[in-house]
Amino acid sequence: MEDGTRRQWCERPGNGEEPVKHGPFQSWHPNGQIASQSSYVDGLQHGPMTLWFECGQKSQEGEFKQGLAHGRWKAWLEDGTRIYIMDFRHGEIVCGEDPLQPRCR
Repeated sequence: MEDGTRRQWCERPGNGEEPVKHGPFQSWHPNGQIASQSSYVDGLQHGPMTLWFECGQKSQEGEFKQGLAHGRWKAWLEDGTRIYIMDFRHGEIVCGEDPLQPRCR
C-alpha cells in the first residue's frame, strides 16, 4: 500500500462484477506490528474488530453486525489510558462515557 500498511483478506464473487470481502481481514503497520483484525460477511464487517497502535498497544475494540457498530466499544490512548466506552445498537449510540450520552450500566 502507498502508506506502507499491508492488508490481507479473503474474497468471494459478489452479485455484481466485483468480488466482495468475505472472511478474516488483517492489516499490519509498516514496522510489521499488527494494525487491525476483523472479519467480513458478504462485503460487510461482521463480528469482533480490534485496532492496535504501531507500538503494539490496543487502540480500539468493538463489534460489527452486518456492517454496523453493535455492542460495547472501547478505545485507549497509546499509553493505555481508556478514552471511552460506548454501547451501540445497529449503528446507533445507546450509551457512553461522553457527557452528551446516557451513561452505560
